[in-house]
Amino acid sequence: LGNHEFNFGLPSLRKFIADSKFPVLAANVRKVGDGSEAFGSFVIKEVCGVRVGILGVVATVPKLVEPAINIDGLRFDPILETVKTYVPKVRAAGVDVVVIAMHGGPDTVPSTGPYQRLA
Repeated sequence: LGNHEFNFGLPSLRKFIADSKFPVLAANVRKVGDGSEAFGSFVIKEVCGVRVGILGVVATVPKLVEPAINIDGLRFDPILETVKTYVPKVRAAGVDVVVIAMHGGPDTVPSTGPYQRLA
């Protein structure tokens, strides 16, 4: 996932995921209630005889800029902490290589400072 997938709210995002013919990954997006994964975290694909683990993470910006209703019930954990937690799990699943698919960016805008939550 990328941060803009949250722009239209969770019902639209859930429909997008249901209609997708590919995995939707965001290991660092968790359910507030129990801390479990809100979406998929990683997949394993074999490419030319190589087992590739693909771990997905997304920018934490939605927690800063999205209207609360668009991300209700979700938390966005720090990317680096999530990667440090998941890479050993992906490796333990028997992959030859781990690829991190990251849609990320800074939590501040250099010219204006921290993002401001939308009303």
